[in-house]
Amino acid sequence: NMKLKNILKNNATLIITIFLALTIAILSAKFMLSSNDSSGNWFEYDSMFARLGSGGMKSASLVYEMDMCTPTGIYSLSEAFGINSNPGSGLPYRVLDGSEYWVDDENSPYYNTMQFGEPNGRWSSAEHLSSIGRSYYYSIVVDYNRWPVIPGKSSAIFLHVDVGVPTWGCIAVEESKMVKILNWINSSANPKIILDFSYDNIYNNY
Repeated sequence: NMKLKNILKNNATLIITIFLALTIAILSAKFMLSSNDSSGNWFEYDSMFARLGSGGMKSASLVYEMDMCTPTGIYSLSEAFGINSNPGSGLPYRVLDGSEYWVDDENSPYYNTMQFGEPNGRWSSAEHLSSIGRSYYYSIVVDYNRWPVIPGKSSAIFLHVDVGVPTWGCIAVEESKMVKILNWINSSANPKIILDFSYDNIYNNY
């Protein structure tokens, strides 16, 4: 039964926890989905293997653009997108049409936002989301460094499909699990994701 005091203050009823699994490679993690029942007790809904950034997990205070690290912390999950059609997402889901870019130019006023259409001088660097391929068949935006956006503190942190290699800082799980997560998650439950170095950290600090 998880304490997670701060989360309960925010009325979250769906929680994703991710922590480094010491029995697996350092760039991998244990990924748990938790829900609470009608009595408010937390239980594990599912668990799975996850892949992290090629730089490993790092305290959010130390993360910077293109360091290839997955930041620690607790973040909301408010929207999803994908190359594939909506599988029944409980979050608002955008099917990519080729117009979408996620800006990673820290000198642009559009840094760490989804923008549409050609850059036309608005940024010098961005991910063209539909060109990324299988990783973005299904993706959930982790609301890291979004409100407010701090230039240079890393961008485009997503939960997406695993393609067998460490990520650039995102969290990746197998495609069937991404579909399951999208079916399970629900905006009305104020879903959160917690990333930290150990389960003890998660249990004691959030």
